Amino acid sequence: MKICCFGSLNIDMVFSVHEFVQPKETIQSKGLTLYPGGKGLNQAMAIMKSGATVLMAGSVGPDGAMLLEVCDENGLDRSLVRTLDIGTGTAVIQVNDTGENCIILYDGANKQNDTPFIDTVLDQLHRGDFLVLQNEVNNLGYLITRAHEKGIKIFLNPSPIDETIKNLPLNLCDYLIVNEVEGQLLSGETAPDAILTAMSSRYPNSNIILTLGADGVHYTSPVEGSGHQRAFRVKAVDTTGAGDAFTGYFIGMTAKYKGMPESIAVAQKAAAISVTRKGAAVSIPYLDEVMAASMD
Repeated sequence: MKICCFGSLNIDMVFSVHEFVQPKETIQSKGLTLYPGGKGLNQAMAIMKSGATVLMAGSVGPDGAMLLEVCDENGLDRSLVRTLDIGTGTAVIQVNDTGENCIILYDGANKQNDTPFIDTVLDQLHRGDFLVLQNEVNNLGYLITRAHEKGIKIFLNPSPIDETIKNLPLNLCDYLIVNEVEGQLLSGETAPDAILTAMSSRYPNSNIILTLGADGVHYTSPVEGSGHQRAFRVKAVDTTGAGDAFTGYFIGMTAKYKGMPESIAVAQKAAAISVTRKGAAVSIPYLDEVMAASMD
């Protein structure tokens, strides 16, 4: 089985601040650090660190050498990442004293994936393989439709959420991994149980995972039924990439034929460890650390 993460690769410019900047305000940051990021790269790194083999697919610009080096240094297969004559995707991130973040994205090369390139990537996959997608690349509808036609299992994390998501053939996705805001937009509901009920009615063939931060994870599956996993308590330093750590580890565990409860529990541990460190891709722990961690 192959796992391919077709997604964004970003340069993350992380500003440490006491509080987020307000309209008409100029503030001093406590520091600036450049990190490798992008939801695609973050999730691919998490899948790899969970012990699964993954292909990274996507596009960077001439200024994306740092991202390619990170892939190489970590043993992440980037043979399906191409370099274009346009700027690499960039995220400007503020992280405040409580570890919360706010983010501005520049799409750059991430939104220059044409259909011939997508076909080239999908030619590497076959029935039963996994395709991992997020909402930081273009042509998602084409990716989902073509992958479904080939019998590839599709994992979609529709983040960052916007109204265009509703126009996608989400019913063709095998797994929908959403947070509370994303679940509310897709379901029109606010309570977790109501979100799951509405989404499972709309997408009856999909496994739906709803992450709620400190309130844990709710899920429903046409095969495994419904359930809830509590959250682990840690002191957050930087929440950037926590959702990607969860998503990647969940997919990695699923590829090992673990059931939904076990896959979610391991993914929650990985995400909890990641928020105790700065950065996104670099904060994701390896599996041995996750399995050895003792958490309440």
